[in-house]
Amino acid sequence: MRTDIAPILAAHPGLWHRARFARLHFEIASSGERLRVRVDGQQVLAGAPRDDGDEACDFVLSAPAQAWDQFARTMPAPGFHDILAMIETGNARFSGDGLPFFRNLFVVKGIVSAVFRGEARW
Repeated sequence: MRTDIAPILAAHPGLWHRARFARLHFEIASSGERLRVRVDGQQVLAGAPRDDGDEACDFVLSAPAQAWDQFARTMPAPGFHDILAMIETGNARFSGDGLPFFRNLFVVKGIVSAVFRGEARW
């Protein structure tokens, strides 16, 4: 998983416009790998979670590495083209508070896309 997503996200002013009031803390999991993402207004921080009592996340998006590989393709198969489609088809799992997830859905989609596709498209 890519952690250097700030330059990718910076190239999308529409995403930053949507994120200006966002305050969320979530985790992306992929077959044993975990990435913590914190969005605080105009700043997005991504990195590996710490084991020293790291703050609880609002929600977790998890999927096997094969599912994220399908998601990252240029032309993903049906059910892998979007994180909501992955959840609905059982290819990914969502756990946690749905309110910050759905309230900031485009921001989350852009960040997840930046992590796996290298571009912030939704």
